[in-house]
Amino acid sequence: MIASTFPIIPCSTEETIAKETGLNVIIDKHGVKKLAEEVIEFMSDNKYTSCTRQLPKFYPSFFDIKAGDWLFLLHTLNFSLWIPNSTKQWTVNNYTGFWALCAAIKRAIDDNKLIWDPNYYMTITPTEMKYIFRGDDEIILPYLEERRIILHRVGKILKKKYGGLFINCIRESEYDADKLMKILFKFESYQDEIMFRGKPIRLYTKAKLLISDLQTYFPISSKSSIKTSTLLKDYRAVQVLLHFGAIRYTENLQLLLRICAVALKERDAQRRSTERTEMELGRSGAEVQSSAVECYYGGVG
Repeated sequence: MIASTFPIIPCSTEETIAKETGLNVIIDKHGVKKLAEEVIEFMSDNKYTSCTRQLPKFYPSFFDIKAGDWLFLLHTLNFSLWIPNSTKQWTVNNYTGFWALCAAIKRAIDDNKLIWDPNYYMTITPTEMKYIFRGDDEIILPYLEERRIILHRVGKILKKKYGGLFINCIRESEYDADKLMKILFKFESYQDEIMFRGKPIRLYTKAKLLISDLQTYFPISSKSSIKTSTLLKDYRAVQVLLHFGAIRYTENLQLLLRICAVALKERDAQRRSTERTEMELGRSGAEVQSSAVECYYGGVG
């Protein structure tokens, strides 16, 4: 495992990027207000507050002692769950994408498989991986072997440095979100880091998603900057912002994004034909972001 030499930029990463790309993404105050009203109405109708949160169907129960390690496993494997340019996708119990992954892990745990335990998955075999993540219609989970290698790596780090359990990472962070983000960055698959206009940018995307889920199960200390540490957006949220008119793209940016999409499809086809992969394992969503930035500022190549 190679430690990063990039310093953490003290100001908000999102603010840094927004300042330098503001001419291409327009924030519409009327659209923002419209979306805010929709969210407030939804939360009011469903009795949501800052202190309540629904547990997804395939998540651990509130008092499950496995919750921390379970969620760490889930988010570590949450990347590239779709098969590009395919009419058939990997499904589990008819769920696709992230929810299929959740369903597969829940199914394994219900079958008394110790998939949540780093001491188990640090030596997990290809046969065990194939069985645990078996899909409907015999469709195989994309990048199954790469995921197995990732589990071996993170499992060994947890065994060596944290007593073989991710919950010990949470304890070491003193339940502080900022500290936990920095601990997570020690794991290669959580190093969402790119060069943006010559500057190192840490996205912390996977770490933020994991911490957001962990909030439901573990207390965060008052000294933690929770309002900034867990600010994140699902990548599909951009579609919501566009739909409500909260943001608008210039025609130039729309064209460049379409070019990037075509370039990524062509690159994926080339990978399959040569049976090679260049993806940075486990960096969920970071490849898409970095590819878009790279295409936009460095040209498509």
